Amino acid sequence: MVLAAPSVPVTMGSPVFRSLGLDGFDVVEAWFAPEDRLTAHTHERACVAVILEGSFGLRIDDRCLHCPPTAVFTEPAGERHSNHIGPAGARVVVVQPDPGLPELLRPFARFLGRTSHRHHAGIAERAARLAGELERTDDLAPLAAEGLVLEMLVALARAGDAEIRQTPPWLLRAQEILHA
Repeated sequence: MVLAAPSVPVTMGSPVFRSLGLDGFDVVEAWFAPEDRLTAHTHERACVAVILEGSFGLRIDDRCLHCPPTAVFTEPAGERHSNHIGPAGARVVVVQPDPGLPELLRPFARFLGRTSHRHHAGIAERAARLAGELERTDDLAPLAAEGLVLEMLVALARAGDAEIRQTPPWLLRAQEILHA
């Protein structure tokens, strides 16, 4: 019997983080200490996470996904997983859509409802810019952040569409093994 994992904020285990609540999204930039381990847990909202610096291992079910810089992964709400932070720590940007706004999320439902893992420098670049907006204190920062979140989600949706059409499953598995 598997016990239910506790639902925790994405900042669990992060001694330093910044966050911003937007219309439809929560955005967090979090830093994690080297070699830290986060035991099995879940999050109430779906997550789109982008590794900006360092790395960590993401264990979901029987899979362990290696997440170095430019790794982008999604977890549906309630997905049980654990994390092992790499030797250099990790800096991560996480976007959590508001499930109470299904109309906004409809174009992204096919990837927010499942676990995915890929490397995407374009999304990572947008996530780095998004982290920069979390530092700003002017009235335009939330608007700029919202635009970057939407750009990230559109790029992720398009990358998923291209992957489904073009990449054979054996190649995806080989890429996962190479990046592990």
